Amino acid sequence: MENLIKIKEYYNYTTADNISDLKAIVFEIGIIKITHLHIHFIQNEIKTTIPFPVEYTQEPYVSAEDNDEQLNKRLLGLTWATKNSISVINQYGGITMLVIGY
Repeated sequence: MENLIKIKEYYNYTTADNISDLKAIVFEIGIIKITHLHIHFIQNEIKTTIPFPVEYTQEPYVSAEDNDEQLNKRLLGLTWATKNSISVINQYGGITMLVIGY
């Protein structure tokens, strides 16, 4: 049972522009990878590319929630995910993302 799920944590694993704090937890179950990301930004509402801590073999499913949505009157925007990153626009403060793929 202990070999069924692998869990890895990553803290500030990138020096990407506009990211002040980044935490990722990756759950691997067989070939499936589930990544939970919590990101804080330096500046609000500018396009920012967020690299994933692991590379996927296909473009993953990505869901995002703007943690400060009530302060931002614009909708959070996501680009199409690549195997190793996604870009966001109209973020305010911080966001939480769920990435699922293999």
